Amino acid sequence: MTQAKKTNIQSRKAAIQLYSAIIERKLSLSGLTNEENGASYYLKLDKQERNFVKAIVTCTLRNKAIIEHLLGYYLKKNLPSGARTLRHILHIAIAQIIYLNVSNYAAINSAVDLAKYDARTRRFASLVNAVLREITRDIEKNTIESKLQLPVLDTVPVWFKNMLVYDYGKEKAQTIIEAQANNQSIDLTVKTDPKLWAQKLNATILWENNIRLPSTYKDEITKLEGYKEGAWWVQDCAAYIPVMLMRQIKNKQIADLCSSPGGKTSQLASMGAKVMAFEINKTRINRLKTNLERLHLSVETILGDFRQTASLNSFDAVLLDAPCSSTGTIRKNCDILWTKTLEDVKDMSDLQYDLLKHAIKCTKIGGEIIFSNCSLAKIEGENLIEKILKNENNIKISVIRPDETFFQKHPSLTNFITAEGFFRITTDDFYKASGYKGAMDSFFVARLSKYK
Repeated sequence: MTQAKKTNIQSRKAAIQLYSAIIERKLSLSGLTNEENGASYYLKLDKQERNFVKAIVTCTLRNKAIIEHLLGYYLKKNLPSGARTLRHILHIAIAQIIYLNVSNYAAINSAVDLAKYDARTRRFASLVNAVLREITRDIEKNTIESKLQLPVLDTVPVWFKNMLVYDYGKEKAQTIIEAQANNQSIDLTVKTDPKLWAQKLNATILWENNIRLPSTYKDEITKLEGYKEGAWWVQDCAAYIPVMLMRQIKNKQIADLCSSPGGKTSQLASMGAKVMAFEINKTRINRLKTNLERLHLSVETILGDFRQTASLNSFDAVLLDAPCSSTGTIRKNCDILWTKTLEDVKDMSDLQYDLLKHAIKCTKIGGEIIFSNCSLAKIEGENLIEKILKNENNIKISVIRPDETFFQKHPSLTNFITAEGFFRITTDDFYKASGYKGAMDSFFVARLSKYK
């Protein structure tokens, strides 16, 4: 076997391993591809190969339902129920042929070779070859397009579709799913002078100090001007908003209770708050410290569960950007669709409820709590806050109002203040919010105040 062919096989094999780990073991793509402690079979590849493998897996996950639908046209009978690796080989190959700029020859031959090398799939190698070649023939004949058509709501798992339709209605659910295909944006928050940095980086100012890079930017973010100097940090424009809904930040004692990677921590510190950042995970707090050091921001960091380490009634304000199902970030983290279930969403809601109860205990009488997350599920948002208000007798909603300074500067954002006084923005709302094409993460924000 030539070195080129060996490299080709190794890359595709790594792609199969990643895809299998995500689909079968429900592991996250970001964890598996982490440059420090990701999967060994991925890290042993060189940088170019890693980028290629990650692109293949991401594309396959993003189009998984359509690929599975397409396979139905070419399989004369269903694959054996236990033939998971075979199905994954086909999915990975089809993604390359249909969606990526990969030669059909390379995609088909590597898929056949992978089938031959695995004892579980060896007898299906000819089937792999036949199916993939028939697909390429249909592409050449321009007869493939109709077979790729699938109703938008059927391009996601049933649990996710049902959750969206229940919470938002069918029409809104469809526009959210469509918007999640738009994953090309990179947003930055600059410490000072957004006009200058927008000019330097050919970026667009969205709101306040948050800017969006042009969609043509494809290089590593660390190569961008201002990175080494600590002039900015990466932060989705929707994630920028929760801190802007916190009042009287300067010189206030503020706890950021689930702080890593530190976008909101950095916002608070750069706006003059005295921040104490809590993080339960050692790897994540090290990442937080590295980010803060690059940004030259002074923040006290605490490793541990804030439910045990944060002092009671000691903070003027608390920010709880709670761990959640992250369903509002699927445009960037498409593996979530295939690694989570509705039960996971419910479990996260229970955790958030417990965290919020403790966040209230950490807040001084008369203090403010900002609760936020990037989940689309109302069980992790509106319904959760209603539950807290019902069961906690020293807390009330501090209604988010259109006449606040932030909204007067950005009046289009008032459209996302709910009747209850919360803030809810979804992936498809970017144009309504900014006037520009594109998408954003989904975010929910509630502002609460504590009284005797």
